[in-house]
Amino acid sequence: MREDLAAGGGAIAWQGDAPVGCLRFDVEPDHLHVRRVAVAPARRRSGIGTALMQWAHGYAASRGLREVRLGVRVQLPGNVAFYKKLGYEVVASHRHPRNRRVFWREMRLRLPA
Repeated sequence: MREDLAAGGGAIAWQGDAPVGCLRFDVEPDHLHVRRVAVAPARRRSGIGTALMQWAHGYAASRGLREVRLGVRVQLPGNVAFYKKLGYEVVASHRHPRNRRVFWREMRLRLPA
């Protein structure tokens, strides 16, 4: 994980001395691509995921990026709902190459100018 954070970027949420959540991202020419968002099971639904995403929005804006993108597997409808609550919209559906079912949704949030 350390190498991944150094290659792209990310954030770790801490409560005291304990890491309780993290996200990783890649800076693209026109947007921030967030990936691998995770919150410790015992700490879910306590605002940590929202705080991490708000931090990512601020990070993107501070670098002049006006959009944050991410992918969500369709098997996790709660995650799609979470991002919609933050203002994200589905912009594409991607199919699995072998079985042609929709496998994941691409979502984006346009940041204020």
